[in-house]
Amino acid sequence: MITEEFGGQVAVSSLPDQGSAFFASFGLSCTSTSTESKYPDLSQRLQEIQTRQLRKCSEVITNRSSEEPARGKKVLVVDDEAYNCEVLSLMIESAGLPRDRFDVCLGGREALDLVISQTTPGNCPYQVILTDLSMPCIDGFQLTKRLRRVLKKKF
Repeated sequence: MITEEFGGQVAVSSLPDQGSAFFASFGLSCTSTSTESKYPDLSQRLQEIQTRQLRKCSEVITNRSSEEPARGKKVLVVDDEAYNCEVLSLMIESAGLPRDRFDVCLGGREALDLVISQTTPGNCPYQVILTDLSMPCIDGFQLTKRLRRVLKKKF
């Protein structure tokens, strides 16, 4: 997580029917009052973190022994926000996976239908499924549970 990269923490407090509060802290030190001098290496540090995270993503979606994408396998991105899907798509492409090697779904129902239609006995086309957890209708938890049930029947 980015917060951990900066020596910070993330916490959540949640009460049923009342809502949730999320907290994030970052361990940044400042010695000057101007914005430019407060965080002189922040941009570079964020770039390093992004590069490291993209490398990790790339290792998952490629065959680790060669730098070629795993044969026939794809990545599925699931989010109800089109903007998030676009950001993830750009990150995946920059990790080296061509656009024709991943699919994007705008919601859990669409993803479930796609995986069911694309999966044949013994062969799910997706090596990685990146899903938002909080979506209307079928959230990421329900999607994962249903996909496991469907794939278990097909394998």
